[in-house]
Amino acid sequence: MFLNNVGKFVTLGAVAMASTFVCALPTSANAQPAGQSEVRFAFRVGNSYMPAGHYVLQEKSADGLLYSLKNSQTGKSVMVLCPVSDVSRPNRLIFSKDEKGYVLTQVR
Repeated sequence: MFLNNVGKFVTLGAVAMASTFVCALPTSANAQPAGQSEVRFAFRVGNSYMPAGHYVLQEKSADGLLYSLKNSQTGKSVMVLCPVSDVSRPNRLIFSKDEKGYVLTQVR
């Protein structure tokens, strides 16, 4: 029982530290859209449900890791992390499908 409680606290602490780290990232002074896409189906990003529609991907950190994915019709947005694989900006949304619907799995 004690080990389960310790594990929960460690996990929550790690999440809190990760959230603090993401919030501390510098924002880009000249945030420009990295890409735009028409998504024809509703999908999930983490715990957020996003409606079908036109989406704009915009860089939010100077290091190119943090992006905002915003539905231009509803204004709803989520933050996504993009791994740095080359010098080009991410411009593709990659989805998978599970029993609950579509899930955004990668931005490249």
